[in-house]
Amino acid sequence: MKRSIRVATRGSRLARTQTRHAIDLLAATHPECAFEVIQFTTTGDQRHDRPLTDFRGTGVFVKELQRALLDNEADIAVHSLKDVPIEQEDGLTLASFPERADPADVLLTATAESIDTLARQAVVGTGSPRRMLQLGRYRSDLQFRNIRGNLDTRLRKLDEGQYDAIVLAAAGLIRLGHAVSGHLRLPEAICLPAAGQGMLALECRRDDAEINALVQSIHCFASGTCAAAERSFLRELGAGCSVPAAALARVHDKRLHMKALLGDLESGRTCSLEASSPVDTAEQLGRACAQHLAAKCAKQGIALTT
Repeated sequence: MKRSIRVATRGSRLARTQTRHAIDLLAATHPECAFEVIQFTTTGDQRHDRPLTDFRGTGVFVKELQRALLDNEADIAVHSLKDVPIEQEDGLTLASFPERADPADVLLTATAESIDTLARQAVVGTGSPRRMLQLGRYRSDLQFRNIRGNLDTRLRKLDEGQYDAIVLAAAGLIRLGHAVSGHLRLPEAICLPAAGQGMLALECRRDDAEINALVQSIHCFASGTCAAAERSFLRELGAGCSVPAAALARVHDKRLHMKALLGDLESGRTCSLEASSPVDTAEQLGRACAQHLAAKCAKQGIALTT
């Protein structure tokens, strides 16, 4: 008889699709296991009346899944990494990071061919300070309006004309089978992604050696290294940081390369940098980038409010 492994997920179509992707990877390496999906509704799924910035990194999309792990109601939880708080929940571990999907942001619009051809004063749907800061720096005439709901809800709101454009993560669109046109994919020079964007993280109980070994079978070294650098960058800035921040790391030629950005939404001013280090110094690189950027912002009089 196959061993049953319980996998916790949010109930949205994207979350279920991402969880099925992780299970397919696990099933290919562990055919002796049967995987049962258990759906949970998180606080973030219920509270569409408040912008995500109000929650300040409190894990509103993961806490119920983590509680299921701690209460032994599930063995594995599948998360979008950028939803996971920087401080690890006691007794749990992020044990595996499968290969990263496209980390870019995408501008979807029915009225233009790209961000450059959007009408003046176009209304862009996003609640992300990071996106508002960078897109506002590129197009100061754009108007930003908060948008909540799952991916299908956001696409419906765009189709209904509530927004001239919306900004979404390319990874989610691709995982749900949507084509991502090259001209709508925002270049990193215009909009550097959020730390962890495009990554899945498999979480389990720290003391469950068997489950840890199981999920490690689909771990991607490059993804894990980049995750360590990007999350270290955020951790150094401070838990619950409300500063618009972006970070993207890549492994290339046996070195870790990182781009990072900080700024102030009110003034629209930013500081950015690029740095590299050996792949075994990921956390150190993330911390150094945060320290150097914070110092650079201070020197230029850019206020960073946490």
